[in-house]
Amino acid sequence: MTSKITRWVELIVLLSTVFCLTAAAAPSPDRQSARKGRATWKKMVASERQPDAKIVYVDGMPKIWLNGEILNPEFNQSGSDNDYKIRAAQKMASLGITINQLTIRSSEYEVSDGVYSFKTLEQKALRLLDAVPDARIILLVRMDCPKWLEAHPTERVEYANGPIVSSGDERIDRVARPTAASKAYRDEVRNVMKELGKYVNSRPWGKRVIGIR
Repeated sequence: MTSKITRWVELIVLLSTVFCLTAAAAPSPDRQSARKGRATWKKMVASERQPDAKIVYVDGMPKIWLNGEILNPEFNQSGSDNDYKIRAAQKMASLGITINQLTIRSSEYEVSDGVYSFKTLEQKALRLLDAVPDARIILLVRMDCPKWLEAHPTERVEYANGPIVSSGDERIDRVARPTAASKAYRDEVRNVMKELGKYVNSRPWGKRVIGIR
């Protein structure tokens, strides 16, 4: 029996609007199909140019301009962390939605203060493309940088209504976060983005990254 899944698909506008899309799950990918998928996308990217992407407006509506093609501003937010999310990406692709968001968290790339590794992002990108060879990628980069903040405690946000709570839900608690008012933190963000850009450009799948948010 085909199960029902619900996934968020986000419209790219100046302020993103999220709507829900319900679809039937596709069969779970196996190793053989993954190997076939990797051969397919590697062959495709070998002849592809670097992506040229931007947001444009057509009759007052936001669209994605990608290498001269106008696309609807829709993308799959599921990611590729497990088989369930891969099935969602495959189903979205069958519906014509091939742009996917991959989230990379500070805990996944921050080795120590000022030291980064993006191997987890590589795993996510490969897993996605092996299952959806024509996928395009938007990166969502989290910048809470706890290890950097531990080394620079004076660069954190201060709350007017009480002291910082060392752990908790940032939606309701006063958690430790770096402040954008800090030049040192802005420099750290610049360094992260610079190193991330170098890494993405060095990878075969880098041509499939069309944006960062």
